[in-house]
Amino acid sequence: EVGPPIDVTVSHWDRLKYVRGEDSSRDDTIRALSQEVLGTIREVAQMNALFKEQVVNLVPSSHMFDMNDPYRLADFAAALSIGGDAEDLQAVLEEKDPELRLHKSLVLLSKEKE
Repeated sequence: EVGPPIDVTVSHWDRLKYVRGEDSSRDDTIRALSQEVLGTIREVAQMNALFKEQVVNLVPSSHMFDMNDPYRLADFAAALSIGGDAEDLQAVLEEKDPELRLHKSLVLLSKEKE
């Protein structure tokens, strides 16, 4: 027997405002993490055909992949992590700080190399 429809309220949190160029030391860190995430994606794609196929299928979705947005890049990297458990993936999504979010996604990607 089917019950009543589920009623859900969704609220989006205000992510930290990150504007490239406001804080040069933070920019350098985020840029370095972004480059490391991209390098790790390339490295894992060379080693794993299934991973490479995922990248090829997801990259055309330009709304998911934006080098200038550390939040979207981190989300993209986390989405590629086949072996990540739900708690680790959720931790990336819940992280509001762009630097920490990139770092958490990089940790997930690094597990793909193992």
